[in-house]
Amino acid sequence: MALLGIDIGGTKMAMAIFDEQGKIVFRETFLWSQFKDMAIGDIISFKSKAFLDNKEFGEITGVGICVPGIYRLQSGTVWAPNIPGWDDYPLLNSVKKISGETPVAIDSDRACYILGESWQGNTVGCKDAIYLAVGTGIGAGI
Repeated sequence: MALLGIDIGGTKMAMAIFDEQGKIVFRETFLWSQFKDMAIGDIISFKSKAFLDNKEFGEITGVGICVPGIYRLQSGTVWAPNIPGWDDYPLLNSVKKISGETPVAIDSDRACYILGESWQGNTVGCKDAIYLAVGTGIGAGI
């Protein structure tokens, strides 16, 4: 079993394959500028398909995506102010076309980062934790 993690940022995207214990077994980072004539959503679909089709690390049984903005669970859309055209981008539908029956979870980068810290990082065992993100924008997750 393997999991695909996708970290979407304002200037780049990082993708990694994780084993069941959360260990990274493979990772790549892509700058948006590498893909001159492709829209960011198309790049995400293109690269996601390549990772899902590669069976080198086992069958991917789930996809987790963190976005630099707000994920709207009801509609499956993303508002990301630092990505042009992502005022209401249908990310869930876009990725589900590629992933098929493989479950996809999406959340804000702040929520994903604090989840990772609580599971594998510096806040393991802590009752309360706060993550403050300062990058292209500023945000928080609890």
